[in-house]
Parts: sequence; structure tokens; C-alpha cells
Amino acid sequence: MDARYAIRKAQVLEECQVAPEVFEQVMPRLHTFMGPFVDTLPGQAPRAHAQTSVQGLLSDVERKNVASIAAHFGHER
Repeated sequence: MDARYAIRKAQVLEECQVAPEVFEQVMPRLHTFMGPFVDTLPGQAPRAHAQTSVQGLLSDVERKNVASIAAHFGHER
């Protein structure tokens, strides 16, 4: 990767901050967008947890794995 590109990429990413208020407005739209894709998942369990999984990946959860996402959203077993 070109050094200038790497520096500029780091600068752009540093500036990319989304306020929590903006992010909260996106979640209902994301749910609607995901609908057709979630409907194609086999079985009720994957469909039921798809929204939580995507929210977890987009959240500030430090570790992006099933256990930490479930714990963050209160879905522990």
C-alpha cells in the first residue's frame, strides 16, 4: 500500500465518528433492509437472532463473538 494512501486512510477513518443519536435512527431502517435476507435463513433460531447479531457487529462491543454479543444484549443462556 502506498504510504500516502495509508496516511490519508488513517486520517479519514479517524474523522469517521457517528454520534449515538444518528446510529439509533439507523437501526429501524437496518431492520427493514435485513427483512428479505433474514427470511431466507433456514430455521426459526437463526431468523430470531439475526437482528441481534448484526446489531452486535455494529455496536461498541469490544469482542465481536457470539458470547459477548449475547451478553451485551441480554441473551445469555
